[in-house]
Amino acid sequence: MLLFQGVLAFELFTKTKADSMVIEAMRRGLKGE
Repeated sequence: MLLFQGVLAFELFTKTKADSMVIEAMRRGLKGE
């Protein structure tokens, strides 16, 4: 759920749809990789 909210916030800030690469990058960031 936290990841989903992060994606929504990202879309609001950038005014664009987050693509799969951005979502994958966010997942890695949350995991600390």
